[in-house]
Amino acid sequence: MAEDKTIDFTFDGKEPWEEVKLVVHPHLATLVRPMILLLLVWVAIGVLFYFFKASWVTGYAMLGALAFTVFYAAKEIFLWWNTTTIITDYRVVQILQRSLFNREVAATMWSNVQSVTVYTPGVLPSMFGFGMIVCDPGGSEKTVDLFAVPDAYRVQQMALTLMRRAAEQDAAGMSPKERFEKKTKARKSVMD
Repeated sequence: MAEDKTIDFTFDGKEPWEEVKLVVHPHLATLVRPMILLLLVWVAIGVLFYFFKASWVTGYAMLGALAFTVFYAAKEIFLWWNTTTIITDYRVVQILQRSLFNREVAATMWSNVQSVTVYTPGVLPSMFGFGMIVCDPGGSEKTVDLFAVPDAYRVQQMALTLMRRAAEQDAAGMSPKERFEKKTKARKSVMD
């Protein structure tokens, strides 16, 4: 993906001049653990069926396992889908869906970020190339932890570029809105 590519995406609190650069959900490999659990449930049902054959015990166990599988899989997909990382030219936003009724939103502006660190702990992140990215604003501000970001090193490079641009803007005394207006004028003059 090109660094200057803008995505047509809107979210609550987005400024009209803010350009979205990246929107990602956690890597699909994060769903491996829940699916292994569901597989183990069905293996246990198979063992029950082996010992009790087609009886009322296995019938109720299969109904219970089916209900558990549907609910658990739906819950895990809901959590995965609603956990989102949004990177704009102005800030980074992490929406982390912790449970069905618990959501955490963390954000910081690129001009405040002091460092961007990538962690790839474990076998799955190393194999599939995803990791946690920590955007540290320094001082007393809370870090913004981007969970299971696919292609984490590319995203880190994008973040470092956006940090550099924010620092250049601050040095020039230009607000993000003024930068957007200047860029829009340049685009219009090229199209004319």
